[in-house]
Amino acid sequence: MMNELSTYMAAFLAPNAYTPPPPLEATDPELAKLLQWFERQPKATRKKLGMIRVPDKIGRNDPCPCGAMKDGKPIKYKKCCLK
Repeated sequence: MMNELSTYMAAFLAPNAYTPPPPLEATDPELAKLLQWFERQPKATRKKLGMIRVPDKIGRNDPCPCGAMKDGKPIKYKKCCLK
């Protein structure tokens, strides 16, 4: 019984087996070169190059990033560029 179950499981899992992705050099050689260059840099340089800050999401009541003003006051995003 157990042998039949393991044979059935092997037959079921064989077509769905995990195949690793191709190496990076095969898919994108320029990206592979860039990654190798980055790894050769000193750690201090890597810290400066590695992190990219994504700006916070603009709220509806925040001042509009376009800088529009009305009567010397910034216009809210919801009344300016959100429309």
